[in-house]
Amino acid sequence: MEGNPYTPPQSSLHGDTPESATGNKAGGSVFQIFFSTRGRMSRKVYLLFIILPLLSVYFLMGIFLGFFPERLDQMVILYLVFTVVAGWISVVTLIKRIHDFGKSGWYCLLSIFPYVGVLFLLIFISMPGNKGPNKYGPDPKGSRPG
Repeated sequence: MEGNPYTPPQSSLHGDTPESATGNKAGGSVFQIFFSTRGRMSRKVYLLFIILPLLSVYFLMGIFLGFFPERLDQMVILYLVFTVVAGWISVVTLIKRIHDFGKSGWYCLLSIFPYVGVLFLLIFISMPGNKGPNKYGPDPKGSRPG
């Protein structure tokens, strides 16, 4: 029955469409959003995913140190684990942001150089990405006018 309003929506189980890889259009899985370098990311989403992991690391470490100040040596190990995960998420989101300009994710290596890296990051934060689809996927903002 085609017109049945009670029929559940059907979707792909693998989420291998470009939209689901971005985490913006079709939602995507948590793995695709945080660990996949496929797809594109808008400025707002990029800033959100840069700020949230860093704030969560500092927030969690503050809570742990507040409750368990005598276990500082174990907190250092936990801090390193949180920092590695937050760092990976930052790299993945930077790659997706670079994809929004139609450039290769390897451009993220420019961010490791002093001064050049800061300038590079400011450019990718301040400038809008390419309008319309590019080779890395559809426009994360949908269809833009103009």
